[in-house]
Amino acid sequence: MKRRVWMKRIFIFFVVCCLACLMKGELTEVKAEMYGDYVYDVLEDGTISISYYLGSYEYTSIPSEIDGKIVTSIGDGAFAHQSGLRWVQIPESVTSIGNNAFAYSVGLTEVVISEGVTSIGNGAFADCSGLRRV
Repeated sequence: MKRRVWMKRIFIFFVVCCLACLMKGELTEVKAEMYGDYVYDVLEDGTISISYYLGSYEYTSIPSEIDGKIVTSIGDGAFAHQSGLRWVQIPESVTSIGNNAFAYSVGLTEVVISEGVTSIGNGAFADCSGLRRV
């Protein structure tokens, strides 16, 4: 019987926390979509964040626009653990690279970052032991 009471309390606490976040506007609906080898999210401002790379190519150039929307960021861990990836070009439209975005991509040897990038997250290129040129 005590377990049921505690489970109810935990559930009620969870619901209250969710409602509080909704009222503050901190919870938003995010719907992941696909474009070629890229999984992306449309952000609240109508721009796109690349959230995951599904490709197996050695060379890739991130698109600057998808379905008429500008790609402005590379999300946390989006290209992490991509051992076959050797070269990436990041377009001018991208302004931020997330935490661990390319982490543990040991085959990565070169990344071309445009001048548009103003923010690079922690560990964005952590353990990219093959990286020779940025």
